[in-house]
Amino acid sequence: MNQKIFNRTIFIVIFVLLSVMIYGQTGFDGETETEDPREPILMLMPNATVGYYSAMGNDDIKGLSYSYGLKILLPANELQRYGVLVDALTLTGKSGGNDDIIFLRTGIYVEQVLFRCFNMGIGTVGYINLTGSGTNPFGLYTHLGFEYPFAKHFFAAVLYQNEWIFASPVISNQAFMASVSVRF
Repeated sequence: MNQKIFNRTIFIVIFVLLSVMIYGQTGFDGETETEDPREPILMLMPNATVGYYSAMGNDDIKGLSYSYGLKILLPANELQRYGVLVDALTLTGKSGGNDDIIFLRTGIYVEQVLFRCFNMGIGTVGYINLTGSGTNPFGLYTHLGFEYPFAKHFFAAVLYQNEWIFASPVISNQAFMASVSVRF
């Protein structure tokens, strides 16, 4: 019974997201805007996150996570962007102790802005272990949230970030991200 409810929920979520993506391609009223000949070609997004991580299947590996870094974005069109992510991710108190694990997180990702304020993105990320012990895993990074243009070239964003680090065991990290973006 629970599997049937789960399958229906997944179907509804995918249907709603696809509907929003298709509708969002046209903007608010279905009309296209006139293009500015000086359209920005680069966006810098410094950001900071704070969240919680846990290892799947191992209750001893969990704790606070935080990161800070920079995203460099290029516009694909009015609604879509692609870019690179470079930041430092810290997982505190791994294995029940006070030893922190610090990763240099680098990767590529794409994002889409719908209705001029709803931001969603996905990307693949490599984690370089800076603590000297352990492996250098890879992972999957996603985010959902809102960005607000408060000036012509400045945006504020608040996003929910989720990532899976494919180490042994797999680590799930959920965090809230805040950023202020500058377009050039």
